[in-house]
Amino acid sequence: MKILLPGLDDLLKYALKSFELKGKKTIVVGAGAEEAAKKLAKKSQTKVEVILEDYEQLISSKLRLQNEPTIICKLMDFANMDYSKGEVDFIFAQASISNSRRKFILKEFERILRPEGTALVGEVVTLKSPVPRFVKDLFDAADLNPLLIDEIKNYYENSGWEVLNLLNLSYTLKEYYRATLQQLSESIGSLSKQERSYHKKILNRMKHESNAYLKLGGDKYIGFAGLELKLKRRGNEKE
Repeated sequence: MKILLPGLDDLLKYALKSFELKGKKTIVVGAGAEEAAKKLAKKSQTKVEVILEDYEQLISSKLRLQNEPTIICKLMDFANMDYSKGEVDFIFAQASISNSRRKFILKEFERILRPEGTALVGEVVTLKSPVPRFVKDLFDAADLNPLLIDEIKNYYENSGWEVLNLLNLSYTLKEYYRATLQQLSESIGSLSKQERSYHKKILNRMKHESNAYLKLGGDKYIGFAGLELKLKRRGNEKE
């Protein structure tokens, strides 16, 4: 396991197995997916761009990828990226768009993706509805706006996408949260007092979220899904 995000390495493994990416313009949208960018750059044999919205995440990713000349980290608004229409062949977005701006981000994906391009998106989802208060509080604290797994395919299809495959990756979450707790306990000791103070809110949120999933029954309500997407053909497009 190298990718410490919901879905772990399984979404990337699906991409590497399923898609011909050689020479394809590929972007990775979101933080924490540096290892995915490395593998995708190797598979595509061309440069891969990692898109981040937060300056601290940009610096962190650049440090992790400083010895990777084929990977470029860029600061952009996910809903307003610096690409021309139809410029990108493959979009990889793992656990980075499950928020209240999803609709606008997907519109931007639609704009920048080539008509024959592919997007592979990993979304935090709910497994049943309604969710209890403690789960809703977790979502609010993390700025998450998850869709119900039974409804997510319809949401994407109604938003102009063809869903070629829907992957239920909820089984990865237990290991993800266990690994998150372990990493938190190991990293806190290595942080300076100033760094602990700076990251206190994030560390506390992740610890609370992990405990809620592992010990309070959050696993009954919180899931993760991968979606292989193509743009729907417009009525005036030739088959």
